[in-house]
Amino acid sequence: MKHPTIDKQNVNTNGNGNGAAATAVNHVPHEPPALTHKQIMLIFGGLMLGMLLASLDQTIVSTALPTIVGELGGVTHLSWVITAYLAHLYHCDASIREA
Repeated sequence: MKHPTIDKQNVNTNGNGNGAAATAVNHVPHEPPALTHKQIMLIFGGLMLGMLLASLDQTIVSTALPTIVGELGGVTHLSWVITAYLAHLYHCDASIREA
């Protein structure tokens, strides 16, 4: 990682009359470190696992949704089921982020 360099050519007085000099700091952009093959595979595996779990979750919910709506008494309660499901997802996501 490269550190900021001090530009001694652009030295200014700080304006209080005592002759103390202020230096300017130039921030040099740095490149992120290259990832190893193992790190790339670990990231890719984590993304694939997340996608697999999300698709399984949607499959289970879409299969169970007609039964749940039937138990509640009709399609008029479908919006409540979906709202409760989304609220549950938000709560679980917030709980994971706090951990």
